[in-house]
Amino acid sequence: MFKRLRLSILAVSATLLVTLSLHAQITRQQCYLCHSNASLSKTITLSNGTTETIPLFVDSLKYNMSKHRNLLCVQCHTDITQSNLFTHTGANSLVKHYGGWARFSAKNDTITPGGERTRNYYTAAAMSCNKNGCHAQHAGFDSSTHHVTWRQRQAHVRTVNGESVGEAYVNNDCNRCHTSCATCHFKSNKIQASTGNVLAIWDSLQQFGDGGSLARVGKMTEYSMDWTVNVASHTIDTGDSLRASNAVCQSCHIGYYKPPMNGFLSEDPPYPKAWGTNIRRHPQIQENALSANHSSKKCAQCHSNVHAYPGRRHNWQDEGDVKCQTCHTMTNHYPQHTTVDCISCHFTGFGRSKGQIAHDTWRWPLQNNRVRPLIMKYNEAINWYPHQIVKPDTHSVCASKCHYQGNLIGASIINSVPVSRVAPREFALEQNFPNPFNPSTTIRFAVPAKAHVKIAVYDMLGKYVTSLANELTEPGTYKVYWDGIDHAGSAVASGVYLYRIEAGSYIASKKMLFVK
Repeated sequence: MFKRLRLSILAVSATLLVTLSLHAQITRQQCYLCHSNASLSKTITLSNGTTETIPLFVDSLKYNMSKHRNLLCVQCHTDITQSNLFTHTGANSLVKHYGGWARFSAKNDTITPGGERTRNYYTAAAMSCNKNGCHAQHAGFDSSTHHVTWRQRQAHVRTVNGESVGEAYVNNDCNRCHTSCATCHFKSNKIQASTGNVLAIWDSLQQFGDGGSLARVGKMTEYSMDWTVNVASHTIDTGDSLRASNAVCQSCHIGYYKPPMNGFLSEDPPYPKAWGTNIRRHPQIQENALSANHSSKKCAQCHSNVHAYPGRRHNWQDEGDVKCQTCHTMTNHYPQHTTVDCISCHFTGFGRSKGQIAHDTWRWPLQNNRVRPLIMKYNEAINWYPHQIVKPDTHSVCASKCHYQGNLIGASIINSVPVSRVAPREFALEQNFPNPFNPSTTIRFAVPAKAHVKIAVYDMLGKYVTSLANELTEPGTYKVYWDGIDHAGSAVASGVYLYRIEAGSYIASKKMLFVK
């Protein structure tokens, strides 16, 4: 082990020696010959025709008080050589790639000499933190989701059953977030393009559709991270300062919902489809604000390994560092739900929570038939996990997410909750309570012997409304709930309804009154 450690140290030292030997003749004072000029700046023309002025002044006094005060400039700015020291020109000199300018900036990918974009550049310096013998423990960032997504310039779109589906990168939005070490660590001003109540617009989009509010939504959910304020001192935000705030995370992970849409669950015949909610960009900040239990938490309390996020599966229960079990001891969980992700039950549903005909979870055949949250994006089911975490309301969660009539997961209807495992002397169906009720009521029933139990609701004309239970039940006393939602996910009208039990040879029914 000590031999390997010694070799590792020697390798890092060799890298540093090579780097320093290439630039040893370039001192900080040589750089300050130009960059100590307080008026030094550069005017950049954006693709939309506007111009911005970039300060290039570096304050040596402020830099000498910084964390990296002992570094030479060229240890980070590795594209500066003796030959281009005063001109910064050449085939590979100071190349600035588009990206890192979180949210609003020109979206054109074309970069022409003299027309580079401003502020959060993807430069040699922006990626030198773990490449020159420094911060090698974070080398995993180079292949992490946070870094590589911005490189996916080609639209990942394909045809399924005659329809176009897939992640369309054609507007280049992703490029402005997924970039370099400096995107997070180079201290910047986080500026929101337009203030307002994003959650109100989000809810409006859910209920009323796009309407004319998308322009306002776009501005309210766009942030810039202005680096220019920090050029003089080169201040670096440490991990501790980033963990103490959600400001940097918010600059990228904010967006808006579009109304529910129909999308593919599978690319294989018979091409099952389901209603879900389309997410454009990544609205985790809004979702977290709606969380009943985690809204006060910082992102880094759960996402502790942001330098090495896993690949495109985003299956945080199996990969990554986010596991509910880290904080929560699993109790009272049914053993048959070992293939159900925790998050599938513990988040507020997208579609059915609004009373719409929608699906909140789906069975993923490629991952051991795991039941996971359903999210529609670009007409396909993907899994950017939602963040509005709740303690499930057990009487409605099972029925609204998985176990309801006509669901696409294929789970049996099972909505009974055991009250007592002691076998009663006879079958029984109790009067619901409360009655009248709104929004929900409880129905108790007793089973003296193992039997298949069906409980259904009908209107006064005998028309089927919904199923409350359809399962093989062990002896005991149970309760089921009804929240006035029919089998299609729509709210029923006020009125008298019948609920009927069939358990072996036992059949009984009672009336209940639903009022709005």
